[in-house]
Amino acid sequence: MATTTTLADATSPEYAIGLAEARRTLSLLVEEMTTTNRVFDNRYSTGPDFGMTRDAIRTVIAGVQALAGQAATMEVPPTLTGLHGGSGGPIELTARLVPLAEAVLAGLRLPFPEDGSARRAALADYSAASEEFNTAINDLADRVRDDAEDLGVASAESEGDGLAEDAALYLEELSGLTATATRLLGDLTDANQAWQGQRDIGASFRQTEAAVLDFIERTRALEATVRDLTPPADLADRHAGPGGPVELAGELATLAEDVLDGLRLPTPDDGTARRAAAADYVATADRFNAIAEQLITQSE
Repeated sequence: MATTTTLADATSPEYAIGLAEARRTLSLLVEEMTTTNRVFDNRYSTGPDFGMTRDAIRTVIAGVQALAGQAATMEVPPTLTGLHGGSGGPIELTARLVPLAEAVLAGLRLPFPEDGSARRAALADYSAASEEFNTAINDLADRVRDDAEDLGVASAESEGDGLAEDAALYLEELSGLTATATRLLGDLTDANQAWQGQRDIGASFRQTEAAVLDFIERTRALEATVRDLTPPADLADRHAGPGGPVELAGELATLAEDVLDGLRLPTPDDGTARRAAAADYVATADRFNAIAEQLITQSE
């Protein structure tokens, strides 16, 4: 008895293979989505996130700006104003530190795939300038003590350190500047070391954002693949209709974008929106797999 070949028989194998491939791709996407979100949620157990590091550096910048302001408004003995405000003096050197600290923050903000080289270079420049500042301040203090008479700041009293009261107070303030500069350098270094360590062992915001953006693109590619499949004529309505693979693939693309939107929500968002979108993505993927399994079975 002759067998009649129908349109469904002719096209079913390709359609079934296409749906099966879409399911495999989606399975990988779901696994990556789940892992990416879990790693990002655990970032606080491995180190600071981008926002925490940014805020720490901002605090240092504010401290450096205050340091520069303090140097500019110090009470300086009249005979020392030239040294204090001149080339290589406290005012010039503290002012140099401000843009160098800001450069560290700018390096932190550079987008992926920047590997932190600019930030580390900016930190090295700041560190060198900070050390130069401390050395110059110490040299200035030594000069004031050693050349007190020539500089006109010697004390008429034979007791004490031989400095006039205003000069002694000036040196005390200079010592405070170096202590503050040293502390700020330590804070900036600690923030950068913690961030670098976090990048090595955990997922940063930028790394996670880049992963989700890539994830979105692949979900969109999956949607296009499913939309371009040619189902057997008797399954066309289920394929493109409500609850079918085309509709569900479109929902997956939207939900992937919702995950990114949730990731980008500012503090104090605790990740609830991102986790909800990821959970919806997984649930929709399950629905996709279920209908795809049915259609594969019916098309074989």
